[in-house]
Amino acid sequence: MNWTQIYALVAAGIFSMFILVHFRKYLNRLVNHLFLLSRHLTYPRLVHRHRFLGPWSPAVVIMQLVYIAANVFCVTFPASSIAEIGRRAGTLAVINMVPLFAGPHLAFLGNILGTSLGTIHLIHRSAGIMTFSLSIVHVLVKAESRPSLPLDLPQNLFAVVVSFVLLALSREMTSHMEDHRSVS
Repeated sequence: MNWTQIYALVAAGIFSMFILVHFRKYLNRLVNHLFLLSRHLTYPRLVHRHRFLGPWSPAVVIMQLVYIAANVFCVTFPASSIAEIGRRAGTLAVINMVPLFAGPHLAFLGNILGTSLGTIHLIHRSAGIMTFSLSIVHVLVKAESRPSLPLDLPQNLFAVVVSFVLLALSREMTSHMEDHRSVS
């Protein structure tokens, strides 16, 4: 980034601050209306508390749909080939892993971010499911293209190891869910 771009960003920021100060009373009204609207999006439940799901309010459903749509859009929109979709799915899977490894414990993240543990669990669960789904797309697209996979290259060996780890984790997760079902 050169100095003229930095200058343009600073000038745009200052200009934006003046505009926000000028329109702050309109922004306050808008925020008040949004708070009134949020009551209708957060309190009613579409899916009540369940062992594996919920509680889901309309706001949670909207946020989940936006998250899914953004990932699907980033994977597919200007893609020229299936191989590019697979590459993007792998890259997005790695990007979506950031919330999974953002802190040593979920309660620590909740304290740092100032959110409830339930919200952190929702983010963690959504990121995990999205990472797993994007990884599956990546692996299926790569397997469909049938590339040679010499294991003497470090990246190929790493791909095989990660595939087995994901397989082991998914088997462990399904067996844990089956154990949890049989107890109840």
